[in-house]
Amino acid sequence: PSSEQKSAVSVKVIPDRKATSTYLEAKINGSKTFISQSTMSIVRTIARCSDARNKSCIAGGHDLETIGEIETMLQFANSLKEKDAVKSLLTLDAHLEHRSVLCGRSQLTIADCVVWEAILKNTNLEGIRKGLDSAGKKLLMKAKKKETFGNLRRWWTYVNTANTFIQARKAYEATTRGGGGSQSNNAKGGKKNNKANKKEGKKQKGKDVGNFDIPLKGAEVGKVVTRFPPEPSGYMHIGHAKAVLLNDYFAKEWKGKCLLRFDDTNPEKEKQEFVDNIMKDLKTLGIKHEPPTTTSDHFDDILKYAKMFIEKDYAYVDDTDVDTMRQQRMDGIESTSRSLPRDEHLRRWAEMVKGSEYGQKCVLRAKISMTHKNKCMRDPAMYRCKVGKLHHKTGDKYKVYPTYDFACPIVDSVEGVTHALRTTEYKDRDEQYKWFISKL
Repeated sequence: PSSEQKSAVSVKVIPDRKATSTYLEAKINGSKTFISQSTMSIVRTIARCSDARNKSCIAGGHDLETIGEIETMLQFANSLKEKDAVKSLLTLDAHLEHRSVLCGRSQLTIADCVVWEAILKNTNLEGIRKGLDSAGKKLLMKAKKKETFGNLRRWWTYVNTANTFIQARKAYEATTRGGGGSQSNNAKGGKKNNKANKKEGKKQKGKDVGNFDIPLKGAEVGKVVTRFPPEPSGYMHIGHAKAVLLNDYFAKEWKGKCLLRFDDTNPEKEKQEFVDNIMKDLKTLGIKHEPPTTTSDHFDDILKYAKMFIEKDYAYVDDTDVDTMRQQRMDGIESTSRSLPRDEHLRRWAEMVKGSEYGQKCVLRAKISMTHKNKCMRDPAMYRCKVGKLHHKTGDKYKVYPTYDFACPIVDSVEGVTHALRTTEYKDRDEQYKWFISKL
C-alpha cells in the first residue's frame, strides 16, 4: 500500500480445508510472500497487518507500553494450558481488578484472544469455565474453597459478547462436537448434544442475557453516526460510562463516528465545571469522539421549529397552572387553551420568548392526544420559560428553553445521527421522539 493507505490495510483470512497442518501463507496481489507455521507467529502476523485504526493489533495501533503488556500476556497464556491452571486464573482475576480488557485501556487485543482460547480449550478447567458461563454462580475449586472469580467472569462475559468471539466459539464447539470417532459414535454424540442444547435452551428462555450482538437497522459500513448527549448538570456515573462505551463500540464496529453533544437545555442545573469534568472522564475511558457540540448551538433553529409547530397546529401555548395540568394529563382531560385560535397561541408564544410576567406562566405543548394510552404522548411540554438564570454558555440571551424531548430529535437530525441508542428509561418516550420527527 502507498503511504496514504497504510492506516487502512485490510486482512482477509481464507481457511484451506484440505491442509494437514497449521500454517499461514501470505499473499499480496496474488503473489506468495512468506509462510508462517508457528501458531503464535501466525497470530502476530495477522495482528500486525490488521487495520490499525481499530487498535486491535499488536503493532501499529498501540503505544509501546501496551505492546509490552501484550507480549507479557501472550507468554502468560501458556500457563493456562497446563493441567493445574487454577493459580494462573487467580493471577488473571487479580490482574483484571481495575481493567475491562487484559492490555491497554478499552480495546480488545490479541492478548484477549489467546488467553480466551487457552481457557476455552483446557479440559481441566471445564468446571470453572461452566461457572464463568453461568453468571451469579460460585465456582467449586479443587481445594474445596469457593471462589467467585468476579473480575475474570466480568471479562469473560464481555469477551463472549463480541461478534468475533461468538463466531469463533461456535466454530470451535462445532469442531469438537463433529470431530473424530465412528459414525455411530458421532450420531450418539449428536443426539446427546441436541439434548444438551435443548436443556440449555430451556435454561436461557426468559433469561435477560446482555450482549453486544445488537443489529443496527439500516446500518452501512462507514456511515453509522451515534451520539452521547450528557446533560452537564453533574459528574459522570456508571450509567453514563455504559452509554458512551456502547455508542463508541457501535461507531467503531461499523467504522463510523460517535458524536459528543452536551444537552444544555436547563440553565438552573448546568455548569461549565461539569462540562470540563465530563471531558476529562471521557479521556480516562479512552473515548475518541468528534469535536463536542451543544444543544445551545442550535437554539435559534429550535425556536423557529417551535413557531412552525404552532403555525401548523401541531402545538399550542397553555397557561394552566402546573398542578391542574398534571392532573388533567393523568385523567385525559383537555386544557381549555387547546382549542383557542392559532393567533392567540402565537401571541402567547411571543410573550414566552420575551420572558414577560404572563409568558412565564405559560408552557408550549405538543398537540398529540390527551386520551393516548401512553401518557407520555398526552400533549407533552416542548418549551418553558426560565428567567433570571444565566446559561453557562449563552448567558441571558434566551428566556425560553426547549425540553430534551423536543430538542433531541431536532439536533439528532441536524447533526446527521443515524442511530440514536436510547436506554430503557426512554422506552415510553420513544413514541414521542418518533412523533416529533414525523412532524419535522
